[in-house]
This record gives sequence, C-alpha cells and structure tokens, in this order.
Amino acid sequence: MKTTATANTKAMMAATMAATMAATLGATAVPAEAQEVVELPGEDVVLDADFAEVYRVGAIGAADWEQLGDVSSTGFDGAGNLYIYDGQAMQVVVVSPDGQFVRRFGGPGDGPGELRFATSMAVMRDGRVVIADLGHRAYVVFGPDGEYERMVGIGSDGMGPEVMGIVSARAVADPSGLALIAATSGGTTLTVSAGDANMSTPSERVVQRVLLDGEKASTTTIARAWTPPAAMKTDEKIELPPGITIVGGIGNVRRSRPPVFEPTLHTGPLPDGSVAFADSTTYAVKIAREEGVTRTLTRPIPPLPVTDRIKRAWRERQLATLEAGEEEEPRTRVSGNMMVISSRPNREQRMKQIEEARFYEEVSVVRGLHTTWSGNIWVRRSAGDGGANGPLDVLSSDGRYMGTYPADVVVPNAFGPGGLAVFVETGEYDVEMVRVVRLPKEVN
Repeated sequence: MKTTATANTKAMMAATMAATMAATLGATAVPAEAQEVVELPGEDVVLDADFAEVYRVGAIGAADWEQLGDVSSTGFDGAGNLYIYDGQAMQVVVVSPDGQFVRRFGGPGDGPGELRFATSMAVMRDGRVVIADLGHRAYVVFGPDGEYERMVGIGSDGMGPEVMGIVSARAVADPSGLALIAATSGGTTLTVSAGDANMSTPSERVVQRVLLDGEKASTTTIARAWTPPAAMKTDEKIELPPGITIVGGIGNVRRSRPPVFEPTLHTGPLPDGSVAFADSTTYAVKIAREEGVTRTLTRPIPPLPVTDRIKRAWRERQLATLEAGEEEEPRTRVSGNMMVISSRPNREQRMKQIEEARFYEEVSVVRGLHTTWSGNIWVRRSAGDGGANGPLDVLSSDGRYMGTYPADVVVPNAFGPGGLAVFVETGEYDVEMVRVVRLPKEVN
C-alpha cells in the first residue's frame, strides 16, 4: 500500500533531518581578541560523589500523576520546582521542591496549549515553559501557572538554528531571559532534494541565541567555530522505506557522515547570558558572548593519537553494542499529519559501517560539557582507550578547578537552584523514574 505524508514539505524535511542527524557538532573557536587564557592544574583532585537524595518520582504502584511513560526532558524553575516532560503522554508534570504534585498541563491535540508532535521542553527560571512542537512548527509557551500563553513560529523558511533547535532537541533554556541556546552542526549533514529544489542542514558550526519574544523566533550569533575539512566524510544515499512518498516529490536524501573521533562542538548556557563551549581536540573550554570569546580555560592534558589499538577498541565497543541491541525500530513514525522517516541502518548496514569506518587523527580530550544552575562547568574527558566515559572535571566559569569525579559518575539530566539536580533512571520492570538529589554547593 502506498503511503503519502500530508504535512507540508518543509515540515517533513525538518522531521527527516531530526531523525537522521548524529550527535557530532564539531570545531574550534574563531576570534580571540582580548581573551583571557586561564591555565588550570594538570593533576586531578578526586571529588566525593555521595549525593544526598531528596525525593523520587515514578514507581510501580505509584500515584496516577507519577506514572511516567517516556521522560524526554526535565528542568527546574527558580523556586526549585521540577518540570518533567512525558513524551508519551505529551504533557508536563510539575513537582514541588519536597516531591509533592503541583500541576500538569499540555496533552495531545490541536487546541490552544495542546501538542501535535512535541520534541523537547525548556524551563525558564521564572517558571515559563517552552515546548518545541514540530507539528505546529512553533515553540508553545506556557506561563508559570501552566496556562497556555502563545505560540512562537519558526522564524525562517530554511534549516537555520530556529528550525534545528526545534527538531533536534538540542536547544536549551537561556538563563538570562525568554530565549534558547542552540548550536548548528557541521558534523553529520543531510541534503534533501526534489527536482531543482535543494535543502541541506547547515555545514557551519555556530552557537546562537534563539529569541522568543516576538511572533516568530529570531536569532543572534554568540560564537562561530571552525569546521573540519569535509574530505574524510562518507557520503551515502538514504533509501526511503518501500511504499513511502513525500509531498512535493522529495525522493533524493543523502547523508554525509564525519570520521570517527572528529571533534564535537559541546555547549552549555551560563547564568549571565554567555555560553561555555569546547570544539577542538585539546582541553580548551571557551566562554563567549556576542562580542566573541572572552576567556579560555585549559588543562595540560593532551589529546590521544588514534592508534591501531584505539581503532580496535572502538570497533569492539561498537560490535558489542550491536550484538547486545534489540532489533531495529520501525523506519517510520506517524503522529497526526506528521511522519518522520528514520535513517536507522539495519544490522547488516551497521556492520559494514563499523568495518569501513574512517578515523580522525586524534581523540578529543573533551567528550562532553554541561553547565550548572550557578554557572559551573562539568567536563567529561575521554577514557584511555578513546571511549567517551572518562573522568568528570568540575570548573568554575571564572577559571577555578574544583576537582574531578571518577569516570563512573553520571552527569545529572538537569541542575536546579540550591544544589538540586535530577537523574532520569530506569527502575523495576523498566519503569522510568526520576531521582532528585542535592549536590554540594561548590560543584553546582
């Protein structure tokens, strides 16, 4: 049976890109006029990860409001209330600082405050909630009381950060106002074409502020980053599932994948409106505002050269994951009049990708970056074999080294005021739950 997507062509292309983009963003900072370089100690000081639990939400036999199907986003407001976005129910549950039910709002539908194809949630410090809804091609804004306020449309017809933030779930709340921080990717890129029409994901690596104070989203650029050369990328055509056509005659979808270990762009917003980011293979965390990079934090930890041993270790990890994984998910997902076409490769294709993988010459020291409520920076380093789960450094944005957690310490899903932090975990019988803890003041 032949299936035709009824969403408009550009929304369909945005959805396709959301489903196929990899997490690789990459690059190195550009101008460095008058920036301060802070050299931090090279020797690790181990931090104690015994975090005090405050409360839990979600368990077998729990109250109705605690029955969580798919926790896709969490966040805190300035009063310490926790917001949980359940992607399965398409609703937000609000929990008080002591773990009590406050309210819930949202839900599927076409009416005011209802969601069609929501992808992520961002919580502002004043309690406003912004939900990226691909079905509406807009950000849906709710007030601190959970009441629907308005929709902010995507501000461009192309695939700029206003669009990429909404489809990729990478956009996060800007602590300094009603805005989001989003980064466009130069890693995996996608080109979608129909006849003479052509649309591509941005190749430039840019960190931008997505402003939500108007009828349509607009952006300002915070930082630009260097894009690695495209020569090592692997280009391939994505085959659409049998029987699937797309409005507008879209039939040519190509994906360009970067080499393994290509530097990734990691970003995190800071309370004063600046952004921390790392984008090269070296240990260099940059602090930037619209006027450029103002400070760079470094540690004398060199990147790993990609040796045959590291390549073998990478392939062994990938094969072990592939072997332990379940059968691939369906290649299409339909919600209302929206359809996402997934490019998830099958087992045979994935095996071939592992065997034929190309490699960057170095493994980046920084493999992850997260910012806390008060402006500290948690930096995940590479493991000795090139794996992503190495030690976890804590830095202050003004240039102090607070210490290092062991590699097995997990980064919270969200940070809140007063040291609050939340972890999304899987409990008994694979039931999703959230656990709220209180971190030591010096690391939050």
